[in-house]
Amino acid sequence: MLDVLRQRAMVSGVANRIRFHKCELDHLGVDAQADFAPTFMMIHEVPDQRRLLGEIHACLKPGGKLLMAEPKIHVPRMAFAQEVATAIEVGLHSVEEPRVCGCRAVVLEKVRPRNWQK
Repeated sequence: MLDVLRQRAMVSGVANRIRFHKCELDHLGVDAQADFAPTFMMIHEVPDQRRLLGEIHACLKPGGKLLMAEPKIHVPRMAFAQEVATAIEVGLHSVEEPRVCGCRAVVLEKVRPRNWQK
């Protein structure tokens, strides 16, 4: 999947703006700071969602955003609501509910500290 993503990014001319990374079996293994993290149809597959969302939160810059998109066919409304609640518990807040075909989706943002300056 990373090879396909890399190829598509190259064709689109944005590969130099993306850091491609394959996660470890039990953790992200990322120490960089990101402006945006997409999670498509995968959070429901992770046994420890709180840990994953906490690691994503730690990787986001202040004001960084996480897109969570889960397939409606596999993730009922209440299960998705619980995933969102867990994301909120680790320090993110919901800012948008975009339409993603066949998915339940939300954009969450890492809260900026009060004294944060760009």
